[in-house]
Amino acid sequence: MIDQRKAEQKKHPKAFSHRIKNQAPEIKHRVSPGGRSQIINHQEDREKTKKKRYSGQQEKLTHGLQYSIFPRLFLRLFDDLIRCLLWGAETVAGCYNTVAMEKQEGKLHIGLLLAGGKGTRFGGVLPKQYLPLGDKPVLAHSLLTMEQSFLDEILLICAAGDEEWCRKHILSPYSGGKSRLLPLGGKERYASVLNGLNSLAQMEVPPDYVYIQDGARPFLSLSLLENLRDAVLQYGGAVAATPSTDTIKVADGEGFVRENPARSTLFAVQTPQAFRFQGILEAYRRMSAEACPPAVTDDVEVYQRYTGAEVKLVVTDQVNIKITTPLDLTLAELLLDRYAEGNSSMK
Repeated sequence: MIDQRKAEQKKHPKAFSHRIKNQAPEIKHRVSPGGRSQIINHQEDREKTKKKRYSGQQEKLTHGLQYSIFPRLFLRLFDDLIRCLLWGAETVAGCYNTVAMEKQEGKLHIGLLLAGGKGTRFGGVLPKQYLPLGDKPVLAHSLLTMEQSFLDEILLICAAGDEEWCRKHILSPYSGGKSRLLPLGGKERYASVLNGLNSLAQMEVPPDYVYIQDGARPFLSLSLLENLRDAVLQYGGAVAATPSTDTIKVADGEGFVRENPARSTLFAVQTPQAFRFQGILEAYRRMSAEACPPAVTDDVEVYQRYTGAEVKLVVTDQVNIKITTPLDLTLAELLLDRYAEGNSSMK
């Protein structure tokens, strides 16, 4: 066979070299004696090497899963359980709820949604927070946003006698399970806030932070709540506000201009207003203990008057209006379409 190939190579050298050149590498090796057996062995070796390499990778992966991930996971769970037992948790489920809360900064955030006002400035039979805006009551708009937020619980404060209406028209159709009703609304706003704070103080685990929202502000957004959370965690007090677009004058009792503050320093304060719970609770209790409590219009004033603490302004847009007059409700109806269209981005 070899002699025949040599004779053919001498007779047609160019054709033979061209054929050899275009053959697979295995064919070239067949020219030498024993080449075929060597090729077969070489191919078998390559297959064995591939299988060995693949099985090695699989073994390494299995080894990693078996001796790296699972034991660490087991140790983490065991560590969490031991910590819970040391904390005196009553059940394993309670333990893991505590661990989950710790992973979320270990802080309890609760919202106070104020709906105890009678709407004397608005007029009419039904209080402004219960009036329809779009396809739901004004109050329901804020409640829905707070239900969807990071807040752990919402305390809805309504006037005594309004419980049934609120349960039927607000909580039943719009609550997602975070909200509970407190029919302890006071004659003034500050009394409703104080009643809500005292109720939270009686909880087995009082909140770390509280977010106070007027029920007559229907355009609350998730992004605003999150910005307030970031600010209150850092500063202890934070309030939604929008820069003043008007020039403001300070007048005396007879209606004469006495001060001309720089517009760049003026902000219209809104809600929510967020605080460390113990700080705002102490401030309200100190104010209520006075024989003649001062007339206050928002929670920041109470907080700073009785604690002296700083409050951070969180700038928001002018959509976050409060419905106080019939004109405000008309404006809110016009803004509702814009709010609905941009709600995903705003929130």
